[in-house]
Amino acid sequence: MFEALSAGALLGLAAGFSPGPLMVLVISSTLRYSMAEGLKVGMAPLITDLPILVLSIYLMGQAAESHTALGVVSLAGAVFVCYLGWQTLSAKALEEAVSTEEPRSFRNGALANFLSPHPYLFWFTLGAPLAIKFSLDSWTGGAGFILSFYVCLIGSKILTAILFGKARNLITGRPYLYTMRVLGALLMVFGLLMLKEGLGYLNLV
Repeated sequence: MFEALSAGALLGLAAGFSPGPLMVLVISSTLRYSMAEGLKVGMAPLITDLPILVLSIYLMGQAAESHTALGVVSLAGAVFVCYLGWQTLSAKALEEAVSTEEPRSFRNGALANFLSPHPYLFWFTLGAPLAIKFSLDSWTGGAGFILSFYVCLIGSKILTAILFGKARNLITGRPYLYTMRVLGALLMVFGLLMLKEGLGYLNLV
């Protein structure tokens, strides 16, 4: 259970703090309108990710008995995690952006997240296989992974909105960069572990 919670938390924090369309919208809505508008954007994944999550777990569940399928998906997930790790390690300081649109924050956040490839890539290559893996011994493992992922994902967006609303320099300065470096290094290690696991499923190690 601890492994499931830790993996979900790490991936949720990395995804939540990584620069992307949703992060830009959280920041711009907070700066242009208010902290409340930024919080609305940050909550969007709770709605838009649901169909992606359900479909990916269902499709992966059909292939859960195939070690070859799990091996291939684990390798794909390892590549994706290492890619996320590299992106996180090389992240630049965020630039403040100001939105000129009317405050339709939740709608804008939902569209930005749903039309982004990242949720699809994450759940089909990494999230769903991990949720299934952690569910093999007990359903609480998979549930814990998903719960900790979304608590940290949404929590990071909320924290971003709060920091930009009250102390913008804290998130655009060195603390942000240091946080991204640590998360990036951890993701790279996690990706290498996934690579080893995938090779094991394929009987290559």
